[in-house]
Amino acid sequence: MARQKKRPRGGPVFLLIVLPLLALALSGFAIYKGIHYYLTSSDYFRVREVTALGVADYRYVQMIRDELTGANIFKVDVVKLAERIRRKFPTFYEVRVRRILPSELRIVAEERVPVAVVKKGRSYLFDADGVALSVVASAEAVRLPLVEGVAGRLPRIRSGFRYGHPELRKALDLAGALERRGDDLTRHMPPGQQRVRKIVVGSGGKLSFFVGDGLEVKVRDRGFDGQLDLLPAILKNLGPDIGAVAYLDLRPREPVVGMRSEGRRR
Repeated sequence: MARQKKRPRGGPVFLLIVLPLLALALSGFAIYKGIHYYLTSSDYFRVREVTALGVADYRYVQMIRDELTGANIFKVDVVKLAERIRRKFPTFYEVRVRRILPSELRIVAEERVPVAVVKKGRSYLFDADGVALSVVASAEAVRLPLVEGVAGRLPRIRSGFRYGHPELRKALDLAGALERRGDDLTRHMPPGQQRVRKIVVGSGGKLSFFVGDGLEVKVRDRGFDGQLDLLPAILKNLGPDIGAVAYLDLRPREPVVGMRSEGRRR
């Protein structure tokens, strides 16, 4: 009895399933390449506008605009561009670059807020996180408190670097709490004396700040917001006697008022 010839296995399956899938994959790849070529070569997606939110120095924005105008918007590495801008401006703690199709790049920057000045050779702006922002003429020029008693404990100060010395950070935390309250904190002081002029870190980490011509306010080294909440009411109650006050001590449960006639007790 003659043997029947074996039929090749998989023939119909290959023709009916694999070939259509292969054709579909090839057509999909061709479509992808076509779209990619269109997006990366079309004049429609060339950068025509560079805008910036939160960047005060428009000279640098103009440099970026001159560099990128005409480039394909999809070929611009927005991550590297954002990092480059952040390195250029240490005052920014966050920079994002967004593509606004079809032809705009938008820079969004969040700027660090200076809260105090530290003088070590030159005067440096610091934010509440301990980052040295830039050099300024003086604390008076920017109307921010000068931090005293910490410069000798710091290495050479460089803009854009963060400094974590614990006494500096306490002083900057206090400066940040003072900044958040603004003029409301000292509005009951006499005219011309409503500004916090300096923050002093004393021995053992003792903290105090000076308002106006020399009114010292002593504070604990933590929980600044709760202590500062008391100050406006105390100043208001003192009224015209404020000029005779040498210091206010907010550290005890009941704040202490030291009069100049009693000497500057500590």
